[in-house]
Amino acid sequence: MTVDPASPGKDATVSLTSTVSGNPQPALQVLSLAMPKDFVYRGDKIATVCNEADLVGYEPRCAESSLLGTGTATVEFKNGNVTGTAKVDPVRMYNAGPDAVLFHMKALPPIAKGVVVPSTVKLTDADFGPVFQVGPAEGANFGTLAITSFTFTSKPGVFTTGPCSTGSWVGAGRYLFLGGATQEVNPRIACGTSSDPTGPSTGTASEATPGAALTLAGTTVAQSRRQALGAGRVRILSTRLKASGGKVAVRLQCRTAARCLGTLRIQNKRAAGGIAKFGTARFSIPGKGTKTVTVKLRSRWGAALSRAKGSTWVRAHVDGQSRTTDAVKKLKLRR
Repeated sequence: MTVDPASPGKDATVSLTSTVSGNPQPALQVLSLAMPKDFVYRGDKIATVCNEADLVGYEPRCAESSLLGTGTATVEFKNGNVTGTAKVDPVRMYNAGPDAVLFHMKALPPIAKGVVVPSTVKLTDADFGPVFQVGPAEGANFGTLAITSFTFTSKPGVFTTGPCSTGSWVGAGRYLFLGGATQEVNPRIACGTSSDPTGPSTGTASEATPGAALTLAGTTVAQSRRQALGAGRVRILSTRLKASGGKVAVRLQCRTAARCLGTLRIQNKRAAGGIAKFGTARFSIPGKGTKTVTVKLRSRWGAALSRAKGSTWVRAHVDGQSRTTDAVKKLKLRR
C-alpha cells in the first residue's frame, strides 16, 4: 500500500496491490481492506450516486463524477459455460451511498464479461479508519468469479491523511477464502513518502490450500499451519450460562490481531441454520482481546428455554467468515 502526496494532512491518493497465489490457487471469497486510523474517507460526501442497475453489462453507465478510483485484476470465472482466467481492465469503484461502493469489473476477451461486486464501507472501527469490504456481506461468495490479483488507485480527494506522529501508519488486510480459511496482514505505511511500506507485513492465516500464500505490496506472508483447518476467529470462553433479568452473558475471545465483529446467537440447535429462538446480540472485540457479550432473551421463547433440559447452544459468527468455522458450544443454563 502506498500513499501520495508525501505531506500528511492533505488530500491523498492511495494505491494498493495484492496477489493471492498457490497451487492449487485458493478461491478468494471476500477481501476486507482497513485504512490507517488517521485516514478520512470523503467519498461519502460526493453527491453523485451510482446505482447497481446502471452497472449491469459490459460497459458501465454511471456518471464520471461518481467514480472513486480505478485498477486492474486477474479473476477466475466459474459460472456455467463461462470458465477460465481473465484479465480485468479496468476495475472501477463507484460511490453508491454513505456506506456503500460498487465495483465494476470488465473482463477482457476471450472472456468478455462485465461483473458488478456490491461492497461496503464501514466507518465505525475503533482501531482503523474506513474499512472497505470488497464483496457481499455475511460471507456470501462472489458467485461468478474468484479474484487472484487486485490493484487499485483512488482519485485525489477521496482520502485525506491525518497527522502521523509515530513515523508510520498501520493498515490491515483480511482475505477470506471459500471454505472458511482466512489470511491477515498489517502493513506499515511510512509517513511523508510514497515509497513501499517500511518493515515487513505481519499477519496470521489458516491454511487454505497447501503452499498458498499472499503478498501485499510485494511482501509475502507465509501461512501458519493449524491443527484445525480453517479455525474460527472467535472462541467461547464461558463454561456455563446464567439467566438473570431476561438476559444471559457470554464471554468471548478474539483470536486474531484484527478486531472481531459479528453476531452471537443463543439457539435451540447446533446447526448453523438453527433458528436463534432465544436471542441474538452484536459484538465488537479488539484484536487478541476478550469481552462479555450480553444477550437479551426473547420473552416469547421463555417456555422453550425452560424445556431446554438445562442447556442450550451458543454460536458466535464473525462477519464475512464462513459459518463452517463459527464458534459453537453447548452450555449448561443456570437460573
